[in-house]
Amino acid sequence: QGLLINSTTDSLFKNCRIWDIGQTRKTHADHGVYVGGSARNTYDGLMISNSPGGGIQFYAGDNFSIHTTDSVVRNCVFSECRFGLILCGVQRLVVTNNTFHDSTQDDLYIDWSVQDNLFQNNIFYNDRTATQSTWGAPLIVAYQDNVFREEGGRTVQTVKNNTFRNNLYWVTAVAAECSSDWQRRSITSFLAAENSGKERGN
Repeated sequence: QGLLINSTTDSLFKNCRIWDIGQTRKTHADHGVYVGGSARNTYDGLMISNSPGGGIQFYAGDNFSIHTTDSVVRNCVFSECRFGLILCGVQRLVVTNNTFHDSTQDDLYIDWSVQDNLFQNNIFYNDRTATQSTWGAPLIVAYQDNVFREEGGRTVQTVKNNTFRNNLYWVTAVAAECSSDWQRRSITSFLAAENSGKERGN
């Protein structure tokens, strides 16, 4: 990892430059910044490029709990990373005024326990074609396996109440798409569902 941040609160990470992480083994487990348990942190003005994993990964371990709360990612550039942001176990995160440039798979990779977050005033730009990536045409937002989980004999929605507002989506070579429930859908359809004020599935 470029930065490894665990059990850290009330901190500012500003104007860091991180590039070419993990170029020996080039696996999705190598990230520009890896954040474990944290609260009330700000990531401001980071420039992260050519990461084989995420620009920043927020990770909750394997117990599906929320490990990062009340933090801000702002004024950052994520360029030519496999994933711009990987979000797992995050609540009340504000992602604002960032640029996501030519991600090779997903700009936002969202898995379990991602709740009550705000994505606003970001630029998502990509001019890659489907043949330029091992994973096909890149996606703006990709919901993964654990959006819904079985707990105690009932289905629980772990990704909910996230707001996407005033973002610019500029995809030049393929359709501007997201995925949920392993189905591709247009960014327009995805945003309408996410911003409807209802939890997904209702």
